[in-house]
Amino acid sequence: MPDKIDLRRQNSINSEFLQHHGRFEYPPSPSTPNGIKRFRRQESQNYFAGEYEPEHYADDKQQQPQKLVFFNMDPTKLSHKIADINLAELGRKALSMAEAEMPGVMQLRKVFGPKKILKGVRLAGCLHVTAQTGVMIETLRELGAEIQWSCCNPLSTQDHVAAALVKAGISIYAWKGETMDEKLWCIDQTIFFPDGQPLNAILDDGCNLTKVIHEKYSHLTSVIHGCSEETTAGITKLRILLRDRKLKVPVINVNDSVTKSKFDNYYGCGESLIDGIKRATDVMIGGKVVVLIGYGNVGKGCAKSLSGLGARIIVTEIDPICALQAAMDGYQVTTMAEARKLGQIFVTATGSTGLIRGEHILEMRDMAILCNIGSGQTEIDVVWLKENAVKIENVKPQVDIYHLSNGRAIILPADGRVINLSCAHGNPSLVMSNSFSNQILAQIELFTKRGEYSIGIHTLPKTLDEQVAMAHLEYLGVKLEKITEAQSVYTDTDSDDSSGIALTTQSTSLIETSTSTNQTSFIPSFQTKRLPINPDAVAPDGSLVRTLLTTIGGSMAQFELPPRMTSHAVEHRTVYEIWYFLSGQGEFWRKQNEREEIVIVDADICITIPVGTQFQFRTIGQKSLVAVAITMPPWPGDSEVIPREGIWNASLINIGNSSMKLRHSIYLFMIFVTFLIVKMF
Repeated sequence: MPDKIDLRRQNSINSEFLQHHGRFEYPPSPSTPNGIKRFRRQESQNYFAGEYEPEHYADDKQQQPQKLVFFNMDPTKLSHKIADINLAELGRKALSMAEAEMPGVMQLRKVFGPKKILKGVRLAGCLHVTAQTGVMIETLRELGAEIQWSCCNPLSTQDHVAAALVKAGISIYAWKGETMDEKLWCIDQTIFFPDGQPLNAILDDGCNLTKVIHEKYSHLTSVIHGCSEETTAGITKLRILLRDRKLKVPVINVNDSVTKSKFDNYYGCGESLIDGIKRATDVMIGGKVVVLIGYGNVGKGCAKSLSGLGARIIVTEIDPICALQAAMDGYQVTTMAEARKLGQIFVTATGSTGLIRGEHILEMRDMAILCNIGSGQTEIDVVWLKENAVKIENVKPQVDIYHLSNGRAIILPADGRVINLSCAHGNPSLVMSNSFSNQILAQIELFTKRGEYSIGIHTLPKTLDEQVAMAHLEYLGVKLEKITEAQSVYTDTDSDDSSGIALTTQSTSLIETSTSTNQTSFIPSFQTKRLPINPDAVAPDGSLVRTLLTTIGGSMAQFELPPRMTSHAVEHRTVYEIWYFLSGQGEFWRKQNEREEIVIVDADICITIPVGTQFQFRTIGQKSLVAVAITMPPWPGDSEVIPREGIWNASLINIGNSSMKLRHSIYLFMIFVTFLIVKMF
């Protein structure tokens, strides 16, 4: 436990506000380090019984009123809590080195810093405190945001970086080696700012801070204009919140930006995994049998790096497509029941839970190494190891050997947490520049368009992905070919197809409004597109799609269901749709919880399909049922759809991939035969 740094905030408060809003002290929380007290108001105009109840009074409902705290002045609140402020000079050098390798983030600082585009943002962040994160934090502050920060992993904080950020005046609550109670305490310190006002924006990793807000401070969600999430595991948790109707803020999914998932996850994790294994164990990688659990973007990158050093790779997967990719890449693909006896190094890379369990560990080789590069501490059953080990031997910081009753031993780095950040310094600065450029753009987008994003999970448009990539090309000495006019006509692509936020000082996409608020907003380039002659995709429900245009807020497409056809029943995870029927006639089935209906649809009928609605439709008569649909936010991809049981038997082939081009001869043949039959009759 680091020493408490005795540096307190000098707080000021409006006297009229205090006269109107009294307060009383909570008892010190048992989980709060050093018994630091929290305060809450005694009087409030915002009183909603049953909405908010501090855990300390859960057993005494009659004695204490239940109130919503939108203001929290705490004179005992520390301005920061770190390991050692004397490490600041070393941390500043690390930040300077990282800046040199982060061209995208530094370009954002150069373009938007003078505009103070985030002035008014009270940003609470919960993400690994590394040199790369530090560069992003200082950039966000340069853009005008107030910032308070905690760490999402008790073992990943770089103490010298934390010290440098505190020295620069940023409130950091993080140190390497936190307990879980201390981690939660640190997160709690970021909720309210020095003036007593709560956060209004979240930047998260693994849904750590967002989960605390929804479970403990749900009354504050009304003042939060948005959240940006960094990881696959975090997005998975947010989708569960959305599915259960518990998500209360708009979220931008940074993880699924191409310049994040295909670079940070693939290239970054591939390099940093090796770094973590080497620092923790000093083992030779060449010749080792490595069992890689999960072959997503992270798994693919790790497999490439490990095989490049001569490792023999075995992959386990639950996804048939990823399993096929692994096999086509030349790796053995099998089950953990077989792989557990063969592996010398095991690497989990999924963001899921219970991947390496007790029954696997008992069958492993002596001195097998268990590594996690997915998320959290749930992928390896560390609890089982601790309960069943006859001896636990610490051999170096963050490396333990568990001796089992069968005479074998297991090496566990980082207590089962992510090895690249706990035992090494995380992903390289260059790929983190990609990821953190997207994070900064997400925060700009949420703030400058606050109120425009609905509660749900949104993605940044492809144009911003391309801008982020462009910002890194010059650094790598890459020259981009320009499309010719003939190629533009042939491919129906604009010769200058850039839009969105240009990361240059000459950007014409950044428009200063002349309204009284003087708020900066982003206006994309104009778009024009003629309806394609032929369908260019098949929707997951089986209907034919002609894709139209996409903006930041939504996308548009035309759907067509041939005569005498019935679609598949589906449900959308995150998008809301409005359909306007142009021609044909049909029946449309919708179900929400216990509410269910069938409506007749034909030309000029307009319907909505809210998130969580199961639906199915079919044509009546000899004309195709044609509709134009607006999807909000833009269609995120194939994982958006959940297959459901409808009320009719589907007559269409279950393509299940909304981006699949119409190259499936069997499906085309079916459509062709259908039209011939209709024409004959």
